[in-house]
Amino acid sequence: MLIKDNVILFTNCYFPLSKKLIFLLSPYNRIVLAGKHPALVKEIYKQITDKNLYRSQRENFALYFSVDTRSYFQVKKMFKTIKTNWSHLDYIFHFEIYNIEKELKSIPIHSIKLMFQYNQLSLLNLIKAAKTYLSEHPRVYTLQALKRKSIFYSFKETMINYLKTEIPVGKIYLPFLELMDSSVESQLFSKNQLEYILLQLWKQKEEIFLNRKEYWFYKLFLWRIG
Repeated sequence: MLIKDNVILFTNCYFPLSKKLIFLLSPYNRIVLAGKHPALVKEIYKQITDKNLYRSQRENFALYFSVDTRSYFQVKKMFKTIKTNWSHLDYIFHFEIYNIEKELKSIPIHSIKLMFQYNQLSLLNLIKAAKTYLSEHPRVYTLQALKRKSIFYSFKETMINYLKTEIPVGKIYLPFLELMDSSVESQLFSKNQLEYILLQLWKQKEEIFLNRKEYWFYKLFLWRIG
């Protein structure tokens, strides 16, 4: 395993990519699970820890939090507990996502607010807490869309550019953000894609694509638009 002996935080830990990375990494790393749906968070926690161990023993391998990352108050409480238990984080995977791909005139204002809260504010809260409570800054990755003209891409890129002087944020590019729901989960993220992501993390790449073919398609697209 390329990524091992680390402390890794996953927000929105029941997101399809989160779960597959968690199950792959948990035997070799300490995992922090975070999400605003307590039952879903606890279910993943049960799957990655030995139920025969006492809770105090399980906390040597995993922590879990019912937390809405849009709330800085909740985020800072989580970071205080992480610091007390494990003192540091090596990685943060910000996998919060809210995406609507329509013409601007067709997007309700409430949906635009949610896009800001999940795609920008939640990331900002994590970075602020990391700088406040951790002595060493973790490596941070968030999701980004391949479609550069999408409103999702613009929201994310604006915040990433703002934060780069604080803690640089790497990007994992997804071409199918509109498909991110449980009904298609089994179709997403093959073993080869997951291993490729881990390889790019190990190489400390700031931009990660699901495979080499996707990367070169993206580079060709950028070249064509100048």
